[in-house]
Amino acid sequence: MHEYQIGHAHTALTQNQNRRATRGDGVLEGCQVSAGDSSSSVETEVDGGYVQIDGNVLEFAPTAVTHPDGSGDPRRDVVLVQDAGDGTGEAIVQEGDPGSWPTDDSGNEYRYANAWEPQPPDTASNDAVVLAVVSIGPNATQSSGIDDVEDRRREPAPSGRQGWQQPNITTPTVNLESGDFYAQPLAVPGDSWLHVWSVAQYRFLEGSRASWDTNWELSIMEPGDPDTAAQSTIAESEFAGGNPAWQIAVGGSPDEIQPYWIQLHNTGSSDMDNEEYWSAQLAVTVDRRPI
Repeated sequence: MHEYQIGHAHTALTQNQNRRATRGDGVLEGCQVSAGDSSSSVETEVDGGYVQIDGNVLEFAPTAVTHPDGSGDPRRDVVLVQDAGDGTGEAIVQEGDPGSWPTDDSGNEYRYANAWEPQPPDTASNDAVVLAVVSIGPNATQSSGIDDVEDRRREPAPSGRQGWQQPNITTPTVNLESGDFYAQPLAVPGDSWLHVWSVAQYRFLEGSRASWDTNWELSIMEPGDPDTAAQSTIAESEFAGGNPAWQIAVGGSPDEIQPYWIQLHNTGSSDMDNEEYWSAQLAVTVDRRPI
């Protein structure tokens, strides 16, 4: 990466982050940095999560990282995650050069981590993912000497191996006899995960939504096998706990589309009246990150 000249390290840090994101490096989940509470050293706390570096997805456990004590002048450090070599990430600190806080027209010091002085490290020499810039006050020897933490997490730029958002899938209203089903295709790239964040079935009775009926089953059917469900439900599970309602591993080549099917099935013994119609809705993400 190009290493910007001294005096432009803040710009260099941003540009180097952009370059890493373009090649697919960045934070996939979590890894937020906050000031610690140690009274014996200058520490920041880093939440657990996942990062991607050089095409590898690395799990990162929650940890505390120690910064060097402050000198007589303030500085701005950078917290990064690098590949630990065992499938996990490890947090490191790159120390900035001491300098002076900038001041406004009234002479007030601007101590925030996004200040233009003192300069943070440009991180050009680190094959790692930047998480945060941390303002360290003069002579700091404990976490209370941290003036500010700037969140610098970046997701990888979109590429063929990154996740993409599938819009909510809604079936049209249908009227089915006993044992009949309605199905519509869902095109999913191979070698990915299909996350369904919410599942909802709706019964419309003369234009108004009515109660859930356990004689109706909503399923995602395996490609090429209309009799086998990858996952299904006859119990309502809309937005439960903030976690995916379904998680389906999609096989096949990443360069090929797998034709899954959304199926709404009347499993009961009764036909529907003409005034009653059923519809279903799924909120779906196709995640191509190999976690």
